[in-house]
Amino acid sequence: MRNLRKRYNAWRFPQQQLSIARWAEQREKGKARFVLYQTLTFTLIMTATRDVYTQFSQGRHAFDLWGYLVAYAVVGFVSACWGWTSREERYRNAQISQTPIDSRIKPH
Repeated sequence: MRNLRKRYNAWRFPQQQLSIARWAEQREKGKARFVLYQTLTFTLIMTATRDVYTQFSQGRHAFDLWGYLVAYAVVGFVSACWGWTSREERYRNAQISQTPIDSRIKPH
């Protein structure tokens, strides 16, 4: 069982490094761009999913588009801000612990 766990951790470590390296590139583009992109993506996907669900379950187009757009935009904004914060925390912890990270990451 220990051998399996060691293999899993060895497989996971490079993925964590890539994730942190990708985040370093993403964070340089700015928080506003990240939050806007995540909010719009969430809003459009959820509204389209709700529309398709309503079509199949009720057999007609019966929902308030603007109400759903506003509600999903608010939820998307909150989740995008939370996502930015959690990724920044992981990034800072990786820098503090001085784990070997991809050379593309430059401290700010």
